[in-house]
This record gives sequence, structure tokens and C-alpha cells, in this order.
Amino acid sequence: MTKYRRLFSNTILVSIGNLGSKLIALLMLPFYTRHLSVSDFGASDTVIVYVSLLMGIVTLSIAESLFIFPKGKSKDEQSEIFSSGITFSFIVLCFSVAILIALNYLFLSLDILHSFTQYFWHLCALLFAMIIQNTTQQFTRGIDQLIVYSMSGIVLTGLTATLGFMIIPSIGLEGFFLSLILANLITSIYTLVHSKAFQYWNTKYIDFSKYKELIHYSIPLIPNALMWWIISSINRPLLEKEVGLEGIGILAVALKVPSAINVLFGIFMIAWQASVLEEFGKEGYKQFYRKVFLILSGFLGLVAVLISVFSTNIINLIADEKFIQSAEFIPLLTASAFFAALSGLVGANFSAVKQSKYYFYSSVWGACSALLLNIWLIPIHGLWGAVYAILLSQIVMFLFRQNYAHRILKSI
Repeated sequence: MTKYRRLFSNTILVSIGNLGSKLIALLMLPFYTRHLSVSDFGASDTVIVYVSLLMGIVTLSIAESLFIFPKGKSKDEQSEIFSSGITFSFIVLCFSVAILIALNYLFLSLDILHSFTQYFWHLCALLFAMIIQNTTQQFTRGIDQLIVYSMSGIVLTGLTATLGFMIIPSIGLEGFFLSLILANLITSIYTLVHSKAFQYWNTKYIDFSKYKELIHYSIPLIPNALMWWIISSINRPLLEKEVGLEGIGILAVALKVPSAINVLFGIFMIAWQASVLEEFGKEGYKQFYRKVFLILSGFLGLVAVLISVFSTNIINLIADEKFIQSAEFIPLLTASAFFAALSGLVGANFSAVKQSKYYFYSSVWGACSALLLNIWLIPIHGLWGAVYAILLSQIVMFLFRQNYAHRILKSI
């Protein structure tokens, strides 16, 4: 029973830090939709989508290694991991930003104008701030500072809300971006100070061979991150062309509602990853895994049904009336969030055996289906085409991950 108690206690601890912050973010939606036009909300969503793609690529997904590798190591070894990872990632980041600047200049010279070029400097500033925040926060998990990790989530969302209330009413979309940038930077300082992570950085510990070890694990996650972006976000550039930023704004609000499933599962996933790493290979693990899978899938399924039934009421409650069209897309998007959560649950087994290639294999199938479906369906069905593609690609992803996880469980 110890493994179940530890899973439960970890889940409760993370919930204290994250559930409140996520609820604050959801409560901010009426404020955002009231002070931003539909097209401005679409622009904000599109920029964040681009940032989410670039975060993993320009850092070689090193944040994941900074969570996995420090566990169970001495402080000197943890310092070597942190110092090497941060230093070389910063070098790669600077090089990547230079490439992005050249790319933006090329687009402008060719008179190719879209949200990437229009909000380029906002994108770069937000990218820098979010990378710092994510990297420092992930390292606190690696050194078992779970309370600081959880509290940093509260600090981040609290600052985002406070700064948003102060800035957005006067300068609109500019204020939205500014509030996110400042909130991420200030939260990074909070995380570094309260976890004392800054004590782990020292030039004498910088070792390129250690960095190679970190990226040996993290690099296979880059295609995986790219595949996930294709699955969930490749529709944005296509939709911007077919239905404009207003259409993206409608879809962005619709996607916020199924995020309740993402919130619930995301909180659980942090504790689940830790439990899988601790229990994998031990006696009774298969039974433990199957019980958790059945319980969680049943709970999330019930949540998905309730969200779908009350979708119109939810939109009326959390968004401005100009976004009411979003309600009709919620049932299918909720179903896609359900399958995405199950994919994450079974995928934790890949981390336990340090076989990140299985993330890549399953993501390739999901991304290929998403890419083809979006290209085919969006020009014909517009927003509905994007919704169909999201759901079907998530189902494909889950089926392949379930198959790979089954193989792993059979071998132990």
C-alpha cells in the first residue's frame, strides 16, 4: 500500500500548488475575452502556439533532462548537471534567436506578413522568459523540491493575473504579452531563490561531456515535441489563412474548456511520473499500473461527459458573449483531451525504461495523421475540419502508445 499512499500524497501536494493557479487562469478568461477582440485573442493564441513549438527546439528540450537526471545524485553531480545544462543551453538559445531574426527579416523582405512577423519581438521576449521559468522549475523537481515547484505555479499565475488586471485594460494585446513576460521572469527569480537552485551553478562544474549525456536523452524528445505541436497546433497557420485570426480566437476559447481535463490530468501526471520511476520493475507494478489506468480513465470519462453536456452554459459563464460560437466545438475537443490524457498516462512507462524513442514513434503516427487531416479538412470544413483532425490524431496517438506500453509491460 506504500506505493499508493505515496502516489496520493504526491498528487495532493502538487494539487495544492497547481489546482488553485489553474483555476485562477480559467477565471481570467472572462477578463481576457472582455478586453481583447476576437481577432486579438486569436493573435495571442497564435503567438503562444509558436512559442510552445520553439521552446523545446531552441533548448534541445534540456528541461526534461534537468528533471530526470538529478534524481538520486549527490549535490556535486546535481551541480554538474545543472551548470552544464544551463550554460550550453544558453549558448544554443542565443544561436537560435539569431536564426529567428534572420528568418523574420527574410519574411519581411519578401513581404510575407502574418502573426509571426507582426508580433515577432513579443514572441522572442516571451520565448526567452518562458524558457528560463520552465528550466528552473523543472530542475526543482529533479532535486525533490516539490513544494517550491508547486508554489512557483501559484506565483506565476498570480502574477499573470495581477499584472494583466493592471496593464491589459489600458494597452490591450500589448499588455497581455507584457504581463506574461514579466510574470515568467519574476517567477524564475522566485524559483531560483526559494529552491536555492542558484547554488548548483558553478563554472567549475561546466562539462561538455555531461551536456552530451543530457542531450542524448533530450534530443529524441525534440521530434516528439514537434510532433505534438503538429497534432495540436499545426491548424493555426492553416486556419489563419482560411478563416483568419477571428476564427482562431473562437477555437482558442473552445479549447480552454476541455483544458479542465488537462488540468486534472496534468496535476496527477507529475505525481504519476514520480511513482512510475520509483515502482517500475518492482513486484506488483503491473497490477498497480492497470488499476490506476482504469480508475483514471473512468474519472476523466465522466468529466468529459459532463463538460460536453453543459458546454453552452460553461461558455456563457467563462467568456464574453462574442465567443458563444465556441460552445459547439467543445464536445469533440473534450473527447480529444480525454485521449491525450490517456496517451500521457501510458507514456510514463517510456521514461521508466529511458526509451524516449517510443515517444517519438507514437508521435510520428499522430503527427502524420494530424498534418494530412488538417491539410485535407480545413479548406473544406474550416474550424470543424480542425476539430475533426485534433480528435482523430489524438486517437491514433493513444492507440500506438498503448501498443508500445503493452510491449514494455510484457517484458518485465
